[in-house]
Amino acid sequence: MTSGAVSSKWELVRQAADGSKQVVASSVASFDLARDGSLIVTNGRKVERLAPDGRREEIATDHLVQQVAALA
Repeated sequence: MTSGAVSSKWELVRQAADGSKQVVASSVASFDLARDGSLIVTNGRKVERLAPDGRREEIATDHLVQQVAALA
């Protein structure tokens, strides 16, 4: 995600059972996990869906998105 309202240093990190870490997304102000395993993330301006297979889909844009929630 680019040109957001938060620093690119704000990272969403996945930690595996073996302790290894992977950066899932940067510039993350808020996120939620959907039932299908996808993530809904925002950088404060853009809301995206990150599918389990790695695809990204822009859902919405606005001036100051503070929180997101994945609803059924």
